Amino acid sequence: MELFTRQNGNTKMAKDKGKAESVILHLSPYKKSGKQVCSFADQDNTEYAKQYAKNGQNVAVVFKNFIPKTFWNIQVLDATTSDLRPLDPSNIICGLITKGKAKQTTEKKLNCWRYCLDRSGRNFRLNDNEITQIDRARKRKTDFYFDDRKKFLRQLHHELELLEIRSAKKQKQSYVRLNGTSDIIWERIDKSLFDSHKGISFYDYTKIPNRDISSIDNYSLTYSLQGIYDPINEKRI
Repeated sequence: MELFTRQNGNTKMAKDKGKAESVILHLSPYKKSGKQVCSFADQDNTEYAKQYAKNGQNVAVVFKNFIPKTFWNIQVLDATTSDLRPLDPSNIICGLITKGKAKQTTEKKLNCWRYCLDRSGRNFRLNDNEITQIDRARKRKTDFYFDDRKKFLRQLHHELELLEIRSAKKQKQSYVRLNGTSDIIWERIDKSLFDSHKGISFYDYTKIPNRDISSIDNYSLTYSLQGIYDPINEKRI
């Protein structure tokens, strides 16, 4: 079982195929597998997001229907054209747009897992009870992570080494998202993932506040505002 999904298997990352060699790790989100991987998935993080934005740090916001030019009086970057967040300028809002199940959701609560990207792209299904091959694969990876952590991390390191080799052959920069459909604090789980693979640029979205990656120079985080927002009145839908 390969842990990472390569660019060809992920619609958004495939957009950057010409300029980067990227992979992403997809686990079963929130508690879908029976194990928690998104600890802030049902909590209001608005005040944290506003503080990040006030401090000049980038914040990702999901908008309904279209991406506005500004939000909270801050310039909005169309983040749908590329997934490579480490290349973004600072002090911006990363504008994303509803996809997959999020287009149909009438959910009024702050539960991002109800319209998670787990149900977008190749895994989009209107019926949540339908279990796909992708769902099964993500559950196997999640079970692997919890049931045999040491072996899981060894394989993760091995696949990162293979990525570095592929990137060198193609003369491209390596990019890795460890949290494709999860929000794990990897800097606490295994900091050597970053220290041992300095040639890789790691990046993620996160809803967990105050993650300290100050000692890691090849990992960047974009704080993610909970909920879906109306691009006109800037209110949560």
